[in-house]
Amino acid sequence: MSNLLDTFALRGEAGGSVNVSMTGNSPSQLVASLSGQGRVKVANFVLENADPNAIATVMAADIRKAPDEKAVEAMFAEALNRGHLRLDAIDAPFLLTNGILRFQAARAATVGVEVTANGTLDLNRLAMETQITLESPLSRKAGATLRWSGPFSAPERKLDTRALFAALSVKMIEREPRGDIKETPKQDVVPDLPPAIVVPDKKKRDRSSERPQQPNAVPPPLNLSPLPLTPGAPRERQIQN
Repeated sequence: MSNLLDTFALRGEAGGSVNVSMTGNSPSQLVASLSGQGRVKVANFVLENADPNAIATVMAADIRKAPDEKAVEAMFAEALNRGHLRLDAIDAPFLLTNGILRFQAARAATVGVEVTANGTLDLNRLAMETQITLESPLSRKAGATLRWSGPFSAPERKLDTRALFAALSVKMIEREPRGDIKETPKQDVVPDLPPAIVVPDKKKRDRSSERPQQPNAVPPPLNLSPLPLTPGAPRERQIQN
């Protein structure tokens, strides 16, 4: 175990509890039968070359153009080497089944960064798959993950900076100056009107409704009957109606 801690450049005061069972007639059989559970507690935890300010350093970098993922990974790796991750304590429960120890997520926090650790130790093959995620709650949830995989004697460390790259890209977009936006003048749109309805003039309408005037009644002609003529008498005309 001490060699493993040296490989990680890890320091601290470890303790904890474990309840395991095993059976077998050889060391390999005993290891393969290991089963149980427990928890590991580490006080004054120190992980070298894992500066918790690395995320803030990358996010604060004066970048003139949008970087690619490889450039962000290189910037983060350089920033990690500037310091060590220090935690007052970390508590990691684990399960042990058939010689494989699986750590459940252990969480802790330090100045400006949240830490999550989990992983698997295969005691049969003496190999490991572990990871520690650093996340800044103040920088758009920017984060990165340190992964170790391979044999206990020489695990390979890899960096996953996809979340950090995404947060940095968003920042770059927000910093781009916006040009003046010219609004296109609005044109008055005349809606289609229905066919015009011709309303007749009121005077004409009133005249059209009047009945044609009847000609003035002509009185019946007078019936003039001839009067008998008497010799020597004055002539008078009698009008009969």
